[in-house]
Amino acid sequence: MNIDQPPSATTDRRQFLAATGAAMLLPPIAHAASGADAKFYALLDTLKETTPDETVAGAATARARQVAGLAALRGLDPGLLSFDARLDYDGILEGLGLEAILRSRFPFGTVGQTISPHVVSPRVGTYLTVKDGPPEILARTAANIDGETERLNADAAAGIVPPDFILAATLAKLADTRVTAGPISAALDRQAAALKALRAQATPEAGVWRLKDGDAYYALALKAGTSLSIDPEAAHQAGLDLVAHLSAEADAAFRRLGMTDGTVVARFAALIDRAVGRYDDSDAGRAKAVADMTATLARARAAIAPCFDEIPKSAIAIGLAPPGRIGYRVAPSYDGSRPGAYYVDLADPVQGIRYRPAWTLPTVVHHETLPGHLLQLPLQEKAKPHPLRLRYTPNAFFEGWGIYAERLASEIGLLDGDFVQLGVLQSLLVRAARLVVDTGLHHKRWTRAEAIAKFRAIALFALNPVDSEVDRIVVEPGAASGPALGYTTILNLRGGTALPRFHTALLKRGPLRLSLLARAVAA
Repeated sequence: MNIDQPPSATTDRRQFLAATGAAMLLPPIAHAASGADAKFYALLDTLKETTPDETVAGAATARARQVAGLAALRGLDPGLLSFDARLDYDGILEGLGLEAILRSRFPFGTVGQTISPHVVSPRVGTYLTVKDGPPEILARTAANIDGETERLNADAAAGIVPPDFILAATLAKLADTRVTAGPISAALDRQAAALKALRAQATPEAGVWRLKDGDAYYALALKAGTSLSIDPEAAHQAGLDLVAHLSAEADAAFRRLGMTDGTVVARFAALIDRAVGRYDDSDAGRAKAVADMTATLARARAAIAPCFDEIPKSAIAIGLAPPGRIGYRVAPSYDGSRPGAYYVDLADPVQGIRYRPAWTLPTVVHHETLPGHLLQLPLQEKAKPHPLRLRYTPNAFFEGWGIYAERLASEIGLLDGDFVQLGVLQSLLVRAARLVVDTGLHHKRWTRAEAIAKFRAIALFALNPVDSEVDRIVVEPGAASGPALGYTTILNLRGGTALPRFHTALLKRGPLRLSLLARAVAA
């Protein structure tokens, strides 16, 4: 697998570089700008978001704060800023501006780390985080739940009602919320009653196009979720092209293994059904999987050394996530004082070790540890990016780097053999499917059933059940497109740049909006 030839998939190179801001390349500002920088960062400190209450009035306050923040930023002269401060200025102004437009033009749902047209859903809502605590915390939590119910009813009066299947899933999840009697329990009962009352207005239409000015809402959500100025049609085509490219690679690998019958997805399913590389569903099997992942990690540090100017020296380990918890990582510190770890979820009897055969796990290791997130995160700690820059940088960069790390590991020989290469392609196809389905649902006006069928046709082997994947995309428009576009943006920007220089340019400042990466790399 040669990533020196980026997928033609990802749309024409010039179009993509334009989307990532290549037309706005600026040289570093040479003059000293410490005074202007200090004024800028002092202003940012005054703009740090406080958490508003969840009422209609609280949402209006958040909108007003953003408008005021935009005005204050626009009152500065960005030409006086140093190069790095200018990146912060442009990124925060862009992200804040998009959110302010969304909040002002579409005053419904949630805007922030999660953009959703719905205040409460299986993915969004205070009910997801309720827990026992002192009386004042319980009262605050109950008030937030009631505030969300107020906004839910206000949105419904404006025609913003979740699809019927999302309402059903939300009510089921709400019913599973375990709380003791008291103010929270009563608030949850009121919220459940409000959701049930919306059933009469709900329809099965899944995409946000169904809302008033829904096409414009999705275009903005896509820009917010990807941090690219890419229109939905171009994003959809980029996803289709990426699927075609990856499927052709997978077909070639299957043919080398003598597997020629059926679609690529059917052949992936056959590998899993035939238990190729499957570990025993036992404590011993899970221990063997963790040991194999640990061996993969041990090979990585020396192999990636020529590709990076700096690799944090913190120890990193692989462990087993406890039953009932999805995989998670613990970031190592930059100075080496705190070790890092990735804990893999192999305990689930349905979606656990059965769907994590040996040929898939090396890709997971490189995505999560080296050269993926556990290399990127300590360098982010060193960079100390301003909290507002992080706030307005969606996970398109973060996950895009993790996916790129998979392909980089493949390029330098850490993922050898057709079976392991299929593990790389399986992972990439899931991300490509999310991009295709996100744009298909919200731009192409697919039904939920069509979206599920399309996802199955591309990546039936997704670890999460396909219907859950699709329902997440329904309630979080734009977000699922970010990782695949982050990956292709990084890959297209690399060109012939020496790897250490390129990776330093990407990582030394911490996460950046994709629209600013071309400028950072050029500098």
